[in-house]
Amino acid sequence: MKSLNSSASSCRFDCSTEPAVPVCAHCGFELEVEADNCPLCGALVAGQAGGRGERAEVPGGPIVSWEDPGVPFPANLVRTWGEILTAPSSFFSRLPFDKPLARPILFYIIVVITAAFLSLLVTSTLGIPEGLEEALGSYDIGMEMSTGAVALLTFFITPFVLLFALLINSLVIHLFVAMLVRERRTMGATTRVLCYAVAPYPIAVIPFAGPLVSSIWITVLVILGLRDAHRTTTGRAAAAVLIPLFLFMLLVLLYLILVFALLLSVGEPS
Repeated sequence: MKSLNSSASSCRFDCSTEPAVPVCAHCGFELEVEADNCPLCGALVAGQAGGRGERAEVPGGPIVSWEDPGVPFPANLVRTWGEILTAPSSFFSRLPFDKPLARPILFYIIVVITAAFLSLLVTSTLGIPEGLEEALGSYDIGMEMSTGAVALLTFFITPFVLLFALLINSLVIHLFVAMLVRERRTMGATTRVLCYAVAPYPIAVIPFAGPLVSSIWITVLVILGLRDAHRTTTGRAAAAVLIPLFLFMLLVLLYLILVFALLLSVGEPS
């Protein structure tokens, strides 16, 4: 009897294991209590059915309003726009990254056209900025362009320019993602993030501070989105965005220095 008790006691000691502390798959925060969202980064965590620390997926359908056919327009647009601006971590953590890009690109087009229209209104009210007017006046296009004509031309050209910028940015940023993140998703996931991160772009029409605030906000959203899209750390996502930006600014600076040096050499007497 004593040996049986000792064996049972020994079995209880040897077989018992402490349960592993569940952690958030996005930021590594220890989840001490049952919760739908990580208290640190706001990312969704799966419940008991799906296992802790994994992305919560809705089977058989999209999990954001803009990509949900059951949510009518424009409610799906307004909800998505507002959630990106106010709760980006929650939004990107629920974003499906394996679906077609038609809806994200349509969202991108709507946002940039809205921003172009607002810019047209501001330009019509306040006039063309002096710097832009001088830049346009430096090109001899064979005809005089009024303020209204320049504003309309800018309105129609902007969406095409920004679509081209979307393609270039997707290629460049995903190249750095490929160098920094081993287990990454496809370039489609990067493009999807860039499409939704453009939400603050209309703020750029506000004179003076608007362009700077919009640029910083979009950059932060891209970093947060890449973190969830490629299941990496915030630091690596930030590096994938900021390194190419730094290199681009460095090239622009070198170009300006070269132009300035050439102008000085031309202006010197022989």
